[in-house]
Amino acid sequence: MGGLVFLIQFFIAAGVGVEEGIVFISNETPDQVKKLYSDAGLLIDVSFKTFDEIYSTLEMQNHLFMVDVTWTKSYLGLLNSLSESFGMAYFTSSVEITKFSSRFSLHNTEEDEAYSISSLLSYLGVENYVLLSSANQKDQKSSKFLSDITHRIIYSHITYPEELPLSVAEDIIGKMIKAKGIKALVIIDSTNSLTTIEQAMVSKKYIKSGTIVIYSSKSFNHELTNGILKIEEHMAENAKNLYEFDYFALISRLSKAKTYVENTLRSSLDKENLILALSSFNQDTNLYSIINIQNTIEIPVGAIHKTTFNTEFQCEINSTIYFPGNITQITTMKTKLLFSIANGTNDPYYSFNYPVLAYDYQGANHAVARSNNYNEIPNFYIELFPTDCGMFWYDPYWYQSCYGQIIDNMGIAMVSSFFGEAIKGNILTMRTFSKVIPQVSPLGLDSTLDSKEDYPELVKLEAKFEIYVSSRMTVLMSLGYTDLIFLSSNETEELKERMKLFKYLITSSGMRIINDEDHMYIQYNYTRTDYNKYIKIFQYLKETRCTVYFISVYFLDMAIEALYDIGLRKGDFVYITDSGAVSYLDGIEEPYATKRRELIQGALVLSYREYVGDYGETIKKELLQMYNEITYMCMTFDTVSVIKEAIIYLLSTGDDYEDYNKLMSAIRKNKIVGCLGNVYFDIDGNTRASSQFLIQQIYYNSTLKTFGTIEISYIDRFSSQLITIINPYIWPTNSAPPNYRPYSPCPFDSYKIQSSSKGKTVLYALSSLYFIICLISCIVTSLKLNRKISPITEKKNISFDDYLYFLYFPLQFFQIIAMGPDQLAYKHFIKNFETIFSLDFNLYFNVEFDEFWYLFYFVFGFTIFWIFGCLLFWSKFGSSMNRFWLAKIIRLIVPVVGHLAFMPIISMLMNIYLCIEGTSDEITDSFLFQDCRVMCYHQKHKTLATLTGIILIIFIPLAVFNRSLWETAKESLHLQTKSNYLIIISLSQICLALLNKTLKIYNQEYHGIVCCFIIFGLLVFTIFYKPYNYSRAAVSQCISLTAGLWALITATIFRNNASIDIWIIIEIVGLLFVLIIGLAIFKKFPQLLISEKGIDISTLFLFQFCKNYEKFIKDPKSLKIIMSEEKYKMIESSKAP
Repeated sequence: MGGLVFLIQFFIAAGVGVEEGIVFISNETPDQVKKLYSDAGLLIDVSFKTFDEIYSTLEMQNHLFMVDVTWTKSYLGLLNSLSESFGMAYFTSSVEITKFSSRFSLHNTEEDEAYSISSLLSYLGVENYVLLSSANQKDQKSSKFLSDITHRIIYSHITYPEELPLSVAEDIIGKMIKAKGIKALVIIDSTNSLTTIEQAMVSKKYIKSGTIVIYSSKSFNHELTNGILKIEEHMAENAKNLYEFDYFALISRLSKAKTYVENTLRSSLDKENLILALSSFNQDTNLYSIINIQNTIEIPVGAIHKTTFNTEFQCEINSTIYFPGNITQITTMKTKLLFSIANGTNDPYYSFNYPVLAYDYQGANHAVARSNNYNEIPNFYIELFPTDCGMFWYDPYWYQSCYGQIIDNMGIAMVSSFFGEAIKGNILTMRTFSKVIPQVSPLGLDSTLDSKEDYPELVKLEAKFEIYVSSRMTVLMSLGYTDLIFLSSNETEELKERMKLFKYLITSSGMRIINDEDHMYIQYNYTRTDYNKYIKIFQYLKETRCTVYFISVYFLDMAIEALYDIGLRKGDFVYITDSGAVSYLDGIEEPYATKRRELIQGALVLSYREYVGDYGETIKKELLQMYNEITYMCMTFDTVSVIKEAIIYLLSTGDDYEDYNKLMSAIRKNKIVGCLGNVYFDIDGNTRASSQFLIQQIYYNSTLKTFGTIEISYIDRFSSQLITIINPYIWPTNSAPPNYRPYSPCPFDSYKIQSSSKGKTVLYALSSLYFIICLISCIVTSLKLNRKISPITEKKNISFDDYLYFLYFPLQFFQIIAMGPDQLAYKHFIKNFETIFSLDFNLYFNVEFDEFWYLFYFVFGFTIFWIFGCLLFWSKFGSSMNRFWLAKIIRLIVPVVGHLAFMPIISMLMNIYLCIEGTSDEITDSFLFQDCRVMCYHQKHKTLATLTGIILIIFIPLAVFNRSLWETAKESLHLQTKSNYLIIISLSQICLALLNKTLKIYNQEYHGIVCCFIIFGLLVFTIFYKPYNYSRAAVSQCISLTAGLWALITATIFRNNASIDIWIIIEIVGLLFVLIIGLAIFKKFPQLLISEKGIDISTLFLFQFCKNYEKFIKDPKSLKIIMSEEKYKMIESSKAP
């Protein structure tokens, strides 16, 4: 009260006091008002006096003005008359529509109030605001003026009753202002309802950093909220109630009037000058003081005054304004939606730094930037607050310390961590601070977080754990796999439960676990140092030969290295992992990088399908313009989308988006179309119900020497087609690995196989030896046998031996192409028939192991038989046994087989020396190509190789020599070949056989070229040497050699440079051309060997091989042999000993 007295005395000293005026009171006037005006020059209670009494009293007084504080409009007429009669100005606090020249209001006009507020809004740069006003008549009048003046920036004008319920006030603030994102609010209220509005702003958390709230009120029962701006009439801002407000307003006007009279009119104050001053002094004078609530204290920061001619209002700020949030500048008029984001790069205590996760959260940053740029939430903008309290594991003390510093900045929702432990840390720690906000995780990777009851504030964009595991099984089964190896951990109860769940999901999906319980578990944190501890388990897993694995350990990469160490290689390991597996290949030192690459290459990746639909593709294009790698960015993008769309929904219904329960409910119930496609959550859990899965495959780019992934297909459980194929699989072995590796009887792992230089050296040396032996044999034969032939000049009946002679030519064609490069096209077309006709059964059957030995021993034994038969054939003892049928068969087989099977026999026997690979470079560590169980030059093989060498040394000279003799032994054979030509053929054939075992294994192209030169040389020699006594035989040989040469040429050219179809077409067309041209030439030469109709081949055979052949001669002419009985007797006698 002492302060008030001081202010009054100060005002009186500076201007004119109430003691110079007449104050009219009534029985309506409050006692507090009467006390304020107790020092008036004259105090008249009009309730008890008549007009005449009052008039008489005033005639005896000389006062400057009159003041109406009757608190009723009943006496306005009386006071108007008195003012007019005595020429005095009078002031009133009553609201009166009618005008009176000498009556002045105590307060500024409603229009002045409106213009003053408008000038303050302009100064603050407000672009959009809501106007609240009470239903009070004066407030409505001011609001109408303000609404008209600021029609371009006013969002809405809301009027509320003078007796305003709190629930209505909360709806106004929450649904009609806050939900619309309006940050600027002007309140014109002269009633006590302002207190209710303030309570609503507090309960709805409307006043926050960046908000502008302006009061223009005569209510003195409101809270002093920090950051609020008020405009109060100049010099009345210190009033504590409405009575003081009127009183200070009167003193202020009188003071301004006196100043105007003395300074402007330069006169003394009297009645007339006072009226003139009151009518004029508003020019260039302060109307309102601007008050800023700072630390609950009203601080004047500026003033609003009217300029010359009452045309403009100016706002002048002379002190710093502190807005809500203790900020001094408003940068945007949009409302900030603050989300916290767990995009840090450090684990607790900075124990581990991993910047990749922060990179993945760029999708969330893009979602925020995109939403703000496109103004997806009108009048709002989103801002992310980064946190860095942990990524992979949870430490309560660290999290408590970390969040304690930032808990007030966590916003209304959180884009949570990728991993389960960190998510739990976020939730549990914020609960200790009583801060519960919705959290959306892009992944989770922890099924314990699926419980809605335990973690109601969480949703995850991953699918239910059971669905994810079942989808992995679906992919495996779609590839035809039915069995798998299960490798897990069971040290703790939690791991045991997890393991049981895994096994249940695998078996219930239809897959079978093949390893037993004793070979199923390793420690969860298995590392390289534990390899020897679990080597028996890894060995057991390898011996199952199953290629499909399901591994659940912490260090998956270490387990993969162990499988490599135990012997698994490319094509032995089929595994479905997540997209993070590619990171196992980067930045790893050798030899671990090689081990991982060997098995990971071709592995399948099951991840969540991102960038679905048109919207998803649009986001993908936008992100690719900024980043090279965008995996997981779609998921982090949609973490923001989920929160954003829930807020948009709440704003559309007018609900409070800062209300945790409402926001969380909207997140769970909302169904949005995001970067991931349709996004909605399980009703009873925290996982996404609409997940699609993408199947990728890891491949190795040999050009860039880097690993990448290619999209193969995707799984959509809600589509009519479960799996949609995008691209074909790319397997490192060119085909999908089987469920089980083929059984290998080899006593070593295939990865240990290497080239054996010493084995090859022995092969090359022996091949050279046999070639020299053949060459010497050919030279000796040429010197010993230089038989001349007699051309056939007249027609003769063809014999059985002649047919055998012609059989050589087609067999020779197949032998040639069998000795050349692999005839892939030809084999593909005729299913390896050439190897049947080539008599090299090893090539046809591709036999190995026991089957190889059956064939080898057969050829080995037959060759021995042939050698003895050959020796017997040319011995005197053999001639004495001609009467026996077996001897006759031997006499037929020995020369024929020696001629027809010369090259196949050498080729088959040379297989015993094919020790071109081994487990080391030692010759005894090399193994036989057809039977890896047999180690070369050791025990049994050493004996066989020696015996085979002896046999070949004997067989080759005998076969070369006997080729020229077998024609002379056949009495019925009309066809003859020059002995030197047979020698050339023998030399050519052994070259082909030896090259097939040596040069071919080195390089098939070079091998093909050399073979082409050999056949071409033989063809040219044949044409010019004319080795046959029958022209058609020479043409047949040329056809055989030409066809063989064409097949060799196409195999050499097209085996690596064309498709199999082109190869087949070109080869067949060429062979047909050779055959047609050859037959045409064949027909041009006379047919001198003829056969009559009705020849009986069976009779020919019996005649050739039976002892008493005469009884089979029913018609000698039918045998096409013109000889008499004497001729038979002569032949018989020549055979006798």
